[in-house]
Amino acid sequence: MCHPAVYAAIAVGNVMQARASEKAANTLAEQAAQEQRDQIRDQRADLAIEVAQKENERWRNYQDQMAGNRALLASMGLTEQGGSYLALKSRNKEIVKTDLRNISLSRGRSLRELSYAELDVERNLLATKISARQNTTNAYFDAAKVGTEYAASTDMFGDNFKKDE
Repeated sequence: MCHPAVYAAIAVGNVMQARASEKAANTLAEQAAQEQRDQIRDQRADLAIEVAQKENERWRNYQDQMAGNRALLASMGLTEQGGSYLALKSRNKEIVKTDLRNISLSRGRSLRELSYAELDVERNLLATKISARQNTTNAYFDAAKVGTEYAASTDMFGDNFKKDE
């Protein structure tokens, strides 16, 4: 049987190691979560730029198309006040509005996916912290077990800790 001081040292060492391990695990988890948050923030900014570029490109295409239509009508001797031109202009506007709505919907879907990714980051961080805390708690119980062995070996509490023989 080991000296009682060995049991006490093992118990204290286990508790200290468990606390240090939990602190390190939480720090690493926080750093990883912050990196992921930063990455999601950057993706949101990239998405905003991409959507603005798509919308601007679509409007440019519309303006170019309308200028081409006006030039074509002028070469045919038609004016912009004619029914055919107004119908064509109205139809083109509807197409542009539909395209812009689709771009907006795509943006919304992407933002939703990024929001889910943010939730996953927070959920994973919480799970890591809970796991680290559980490991620390288990180490406390192990230390208590070692302490019980210590108490039994010193006969400090009488027959309460002795095994049935």
